[in-house]
Amino acid sequence: MAPMDIFVRPNFPLVPEITNLSPFDQFIGRHYSPVLLIFETDPNSSLEVTLSELRQGLAKLLDDMPFLAANVVIADASRDHLQLEIPEDAGVLFRVKEMTEPAEGPVLNFAELQKSWFPTSLLESSDLSPISLDPEAIAPCLSVQATFIQGGLILAAYIHHSVVDGDGAGVIFMRWAKYVKAISEGRMLSTSDLFDENALDRSPLFPIHPSRNKLYDFPGFQDGNQSEEGGMWWSAGQRMAMYERAQTEKTKVAHWYFSKEKLAELQETAKPLSSKDGKMTEGTILTAFIWRHFTRARRLQEQGIEKVSCHNPCSIRARLEPQLHSDYPGNAVVPSKAEISIKELLSSDPNTLYRVASALRVSIDWWTSDRIWGLLGAMEAWPRVRHIERIMDLNHKVDLHMTNVSGLSLMKLHWGKSLGPVRSFSMPSMSMMPGFGMIMPRGPDGGLMVMLFTEQASHERLIEDKEFLKFAEFKCS
Repeated sequence: MAPMDIFVRPNFPLVPEITNLSPFDQFIGRHYSPVLLIFETDPNSSLEVTLSELRQGLAKLLDDMPFLAANVVIADASRDHLQLEIPEDAGVLFRVKEMTEPAEGPVLNFAELQKSWFPTSLLESSDLSPISLDPEAIAPCLSVQATFIQGGLILAAYIHHSVVDGDGAGVIFMRWAKYVKAISEGRMLSTSDLFDENALDRSPLFPIHPSRNKLYDFPGFQDGNQSEEGGMWWSAGQRMAMYERAQTEKTKVAHWYFSKEKLAELQETAKPLSSKDGKMTEGTILTAFIWRHFTRARRLQEQGIEKVSCHNPCSIRARLEPQLHSDYPGNAVVPSKAEISIKELLSSDPNTLYRVASALRVSIDWWTSDRIWGLLGAMEAWPRVRHIERIMDLNHKVDLHMTNVSGLSLMKLHWGKSLGPVRSFSMPSMSMMPGFGMIMPRGPDGGLMVMLFTEQASHERLIEDKEFLKFAEFKCS
C-alpha cells in the first residue's frame, strides 16, 4: 500500500483564532519533538478498524485541544516571537504507511524489534516521520504517522516544541488513548473523564511586572552577542550543522537499562549519612550516577577541565504561585544548572553520590516562585529571542543535559482492543550532539531505560566501567 495522507478535523468546526504563546514557549528550542509509540497487533485485527479508531480518537482530541490543529507562525519578526493561528479549515495530517512487504521497501518486524530492545538505529526517521524535524515558516502544531509493521504498529507524533513540553505531551497522549479505548469498546467517556478546558489557558504565564534582571542573569542562558560561535539555537541551518558535527565526532546513542532492583540498590548507595539530611529522589540519584560515570568516560579531567555542569529542565507547574493547572500542555520548565568540580564529582568518597545528587537538588530548588516570575519577566522584556543562547548548546563537550520523563504514564496507557498497551516508547534515529540524555517513561516492570548520546570512545569506556555496570545494563543502540 502506498503512503496515504488523511487530514483529520475535529468533530465540531473550529472558530479561527490567534493565541499568544507564553514567554516559556518563545524561548524553547524551535523544533519538533518526535515520539514513537510502538504497539504489538493481533494478526486477526483489522487494519481499517485500527485506523478508524485512531482517527476518531484524534478528532475527539482536537475537540478537547483545538490548539493541536493550529499552525505556529512568526507574530513579530523584529522580536522573533511566535503565535498560534487556527485557520478556518484546521486539522491534523494523519499519514498511513506500511513496512511489511520486502518488495515495497524496508521492512520492520515487531518481534525482532522487541527481541533487540527496539534499537533506535533501526527506527529510521525518514521512514517513520510525517514531517521534518525542522519547522517551516507556517508549521503545524501536530503531525501524525501510523506505520504498520509486521506484527505491530508504530505511531509517530511530531509535536512542535514551542507549544508543548514533555509533561504536556503526556497529557495529550493520555487523552488520545482514552478516546481510542472508549471508541474500541463502543462507549462514551464518563463525566469524570471530561477534559477541563481551563488547562489550555496560557495567560497565567504572562508576567504582570517587569524583571529587574536580564535574561542572562539566570541559569542556562548567555548573552548571544558575547558568543564567538554565534550560538546553537536550533534553527534548520544550525541543526544541520549540529548533525554534521555529530556524525564527524561519531556520536553513539546507547540505551542503558536500570531494573527496579538495581534502582533500589542505587538509592541505598546515596542514603543521607545523617537524619538531618534530606533524602534524594530516584531521579536525582540516577542523574547524579550517570553524570559521574559519563564525565569519567569522557576523560575531561585529563584535558585539564576543572568544572562541569549538569542541566535539567525543571517543571514549574506546582512551583509557581498561583499554581498552573496540572494538565497544562504548554511549556512550563526552567533550566536548572548544577555546577561542580570534576575532583568532587569523581571522588572515591562513599558519600560522593549523595553530595552530587544534593547539588542537583539545590539547583532545582533554587527556582522559587519569585525567581520563576523574575525569569518570565526577563523573557518578556528581552528585545529579540535569538539574541540569547542556551548555555548547554554551547558547552556540549563538557556538560551533560538530562531530561527525565519517567513520570509520564505512557507505558500504562491502554489503547483499546486493536492496539492494547504501548510496548515501547522511543525516538526516531537522529543525530544529536554528545552530552544529551533522557530517562524514559517507566516500564511495566518498574525499571527505567536511559537513552544517552555519547562520543564513541566514551561509550566504549562506559561498556568497560565495572562500577557503572553494577547497576546499568547496555541493551541496544
